[in-house]
Amino acid sequence: MERSQEYENTAWASPVCDAQEPRLAAAISGRRLPCFGRARPKKIAEGVGSLNVRSMTGRSREVADLMKRRKINILCVQDTRWRGNKAIDNWEMGTSSFFSRANKEGREGVGVVLNAEWKKHMVNVNRCSNRVMSIKLMYGKVTINIISAYAPQVGCSIEEKEDFWEQMDAQITWMGEEERIILGGDLNGHVGRNRNIIERTHGGWGVGERNEESENVVDFAVAFDMAILNTFYKKQENQMWTYCSAGRKSQIDLLMCRRNNLKEIKNFKVINGESVAPQHRLIVIDFEMKEERRGRQQQTSRIKWWMLKDQELKAEFKIKVLDRMVEAEDPDTWWTTSSRHIIEIGEEVCGKTSGKDPSPPRIRNLGVE
Repeated sequence: MERSQEYENTAWASPVCDAQEPRLAAAISGRRLPCFGRARPKKIAEGVGSLNVRSMTGRSREVADLMKRRKINILCVQDTRWRGNKAIDNWEMGTSSFFSRANKEGREGVGVVLNAEWKKHMVNVNRCSNRVMSIKLMYGKVTINIISAYAPQVGCSIEEKEDFWEQMDAQITWMGEEERIILGGDLNGHVGRNRNIIERTHGGWGVGERNEESENVVDFAVAFDMAILNTFYKKQENQMWTYCSAGRKSQIDLLMCRRNNLKEIKNFKVINGESVAPQHRLIVIDFEMKEERRGRQQQTSRIKWWMLKDQELKAEFKIKVLDRMVEAEDPDTWWTTSSRHIIEIGEEVCGKTSGKDPSPPRIRNLGVE
């Protein structure tokens, strides 16, 4: 009995091993080693995708569930086939907001779906046509433009194709150079694996051969320095096809971004097996970016107007201004002449800063009674 009590007092809860030692913190650096104090880049969006849904009728709940399962924050959809313009807030049980544009006949149609978090950052919706629309998002100081596009098919007229690409050009033109652009759409052009003279826009990891419709896609990408993200990531061939039907395969669903922002794109993937669109496959990118820091502002010299708190300088400034003041019948002429004299006298009496310190110290006590 005494021996059993002794064991109870000295027994270990678990065998003595290195498991009892304190563990290292979770790895947060790129080399999978503990790193304390290093700030990670601010991840703005987990996923942006594009999908040709071949009609949104009866599929809205499936699309909302797809975004939730695949962790997609922003989804560009094409061929919605809904009539007129749509702006549905708290779409499908409050998970997403849907914005679309289509004609009165319910043909073609494009849209953008935002989850609840990104809906708060939307500032503008531009419904250009039933084939092109864009949404502008403001995340802090970063501006992100999401474009959803649906190019005319092979059998459409040349005029319709030219109108589409003119609308695309207009969409990019009014966007600032510092703004991010992510284009997702069914462009009906197979860019292939051949890079030729488009190394900057084509990554070289395409599939198949280029067709005639791809010339417009390539010309658009080269003109606006856009990177075709499908071609910048090495994948197996069965993970590159975005359209499969009746034994035919092609890579017509594309995602693009500005070439200068390519480093912010972390991955591109084609997801198979989604029942929402059996022919077209979902394409998704993961991107992260840091808010741009404001550069050092250019400093210029300024007149020390605060020196007029000194009564002697103030009296001197007043006398010189009155002496040089002239009369003129035209008010504009009088103001132009007088303002020039005031600035010249202020620089003479008060002096100017060196320009090195943008915020000169205030003079609290000039010692003047």
